[in-house]
Amino acid sequence: MFNDLRQLREGAEMILKTALEDSNVIADFVFVPFHDPAVGPATVTRDKQVFKSALNIVRVYGGGDCPEKSLTGIQMALNISRPRSFIYVFTDATASDHKLVGSVLDAIQKMQSQVVFVLTGHCNDLHKPSYKVYQQIAAASSGQVFNLNKTSVYKVLEFVRTSIKGRTVNLGSAFNPAGYNYTQKIPVDKSVGEVTVSVSGLKPQIKVVNPSGKELTGPPQLVTTLDLSEIMIVKVLEPEPGNWSIIVGSEEEHSVKVVGLSNLTFQHGFSVKPPNSLEETSYRPLQDAYNHMMISLSETNTSLQLERVQLLGLDGKAIFEVPLKGTDKKRTYVADAFVPPNDFFNIAIIGHDEFGQEVRRVGPTAVQVKRPGMYDEKLD
Repeated sequence: MFNDLRQLREGAEMILKTALEDSNVIADFVFVPFHDPAVGPATVTRDKQVFKSALNIVRVYGGGDCPEKSLTGIQMALNISRPRSFIYVFTDATASDHKLVGSVLDAIQKMQSQVVFVLTGHCNDLHKPSYKVYQQIAAASSGQVFNLNKTSVYKVLEFVRTSIKGRTVNLGSAFNPAGYNYTQKIPVDKSVGEVTVSVSGLKPQIKVVNPSGKELTGPPQLVTTLDLSEIMIVKVLEPEPGNWSIIVGSEEEHSVKVVGLSNLTFQHGFSVKPPNSLEETSYRPLQDAYNHMMISLSETNTSLQLERVQLLGLDGKAIFEVPLKGTDKKRTYVADAFVPPNDFFNIAIIGHDEFGQEVRRVGPTAVQVKRPGMYDEKLD
């Protein structure tokens, strides 16, 4: 773990420098150390030296503790960080406190934060709940689980550094069985300035095909940012609008994530009564009841007509869809009441822009129904 910690310190300094160059990117930094039995104390700061000092206090003695209280650390980070934060978990151990997964998933829905796991070990627990909870949390938060060897941490942190330069939107995701040549269609509208495709799994592969049917083979438009034994990440620079395709695969079951740089986003809300505004809705629908849905688009220069909402399983496959209707409020849509699934689901909005190009966005985190009587806070 000592080498991991050294790479983390070097990478964190690199990320801090990048983020502080643009005051609009990051509001503050949160650091939560965890092991067993102690978790914390947490450090919340915008000061580069304070954050470095917190990292430098951490020491590795002996190592080999497996598993550790990682979910308690994640819970603390979610509780003290801002909504819609990016949380990165660096560890060489699985979770001894895996039974906390329910409360962590509740906090993720409340905060709409993304959790990415960077693992340099897993206690040989890949088929146990202590590891499976990492996959659950990543899937529900639109994150991923990266299994690395101990020399690759810095490379992943370099990818993190480049990722925080702009606000990303989810364009698609999937969780596939072992195998290759899984094809996924990705509509790209004119507001998308860059597309990133990542695959996490053993011996990953990614091919990208443009709207004309031509496979991109490399620079200048296709750039490979990570190519490791269990992670591959590529970026498509300045993609032309149209319907793109990705062909992916891995020797084992694998997760796929597609994001874009765009200022076109949306918020959603549910209500058992027809809502007049998002303030009258909650993020989670009521279990076993008919719920109305409201969608509000961000203000952008993109002229867009929304048509429908798809509810997606965590594997990326559609469960069902409902049509959307415009309201008397600008860029606001509603759907007739429906009974939501009991399992976690993602929300995808679909429409067309003024050029007839399909526009698609997937929500930042998955949603789960709430039981009657549960309180659901609204984000600012």
